[in-house]
Amino acid sequence: VNWRLRVTDEVESKRLAEQAITLLDRVAIMAPTTSIFGLRTRAGVIAGRHDVVIESLSNYARVATRLVRAGVVAPASLQADAKALLQILETLPGKPGISAERVAEVRAEISPLLPN
Repeated sequence: VNWRLRVTDEVESKRLAEQAITLLDRVAIMAPTTSIFGLRTRAGVIAGRHDVVIESLSNYARVATRLVRAGVVAPASLQADAKALLQILETLPGKPGISAERVAEVRAEISPLLPN
């Protein structure tokens, strides 16, 4: 999947990003991980699929929160990720199909991962 997200030709990269989204969706059903949702976020950005980006950010935050609650990862280890998620999220307001309410919901899902 990863190689599909590294193609530099604009037309080809969008087509391959769409393929990557399909493949990642299949994997995410069986094994939802932060890595899968990180790749899915990148694929959504490349494909211009804002709906995929925002839902991938949301799912990333949910999985990360569960990992912290379960004691699998330390909250501090996800702080840089949380900041990056917020940076990506802040590019979405005003994009077609993205509501301010959904952006606020996803921001609230990411916020617990940030340092106090």
